[in-house]
Amino acid sequence: MRTRLKQLSIDGAALGDVVAYNGGNWAPQPEGAGEDVGDYTNLPGAVALRDVVYISGADTVALADADDPAKVPAIGVVVAIIDPTNCRVQLQGEVGGFGGLVPNTDYYLDTAAGGITAAPPIAPGSIVQKIGRARDATTLVVETDLDYLVN
Repeated sequence: MRTRLKQLSIDGAALGDVVAYNGGNWAPQPEGAGEDVGDYTNLPGAVALRDVVYISGADTVALADADDPAKVPAIGVVVAIIDPTNCRVQLQGEVGGFGGLVPNTDYYLDTAAGGITAAPPIAPGSIVQKIGRARDATTLVVETDLDYLVN
């Protein structure tokens, strides 16, 4: 059972945190816990939090890039660096920690590898793939569409 805090106070949890009941206590859960996430390998230092990634090999991800058709489709956003060669990717759902997002605006894979942009790329040969929609200035609701267009 999971719920998002609205008016409930739990030690160690903040407003909006995801919490889970373990049979005896309610406890905060890490971002992405129990949601549509996956754990993948990556090259050391190749991805960072909130990077957009694609599957580059067996259970391996790398930075997605709207300028390179070999680096799509993007599958989600990195929400945790587990260790230098493993990361957790949010495939669908909310990811916080962004800055400057415009609420209710769609965001697309950027031509800067791993990034997002509110303006879909327009250069010939570039990829247009929706990554998600801003809930507020810091939260992206990841709704990656594996279909994409090539300009």
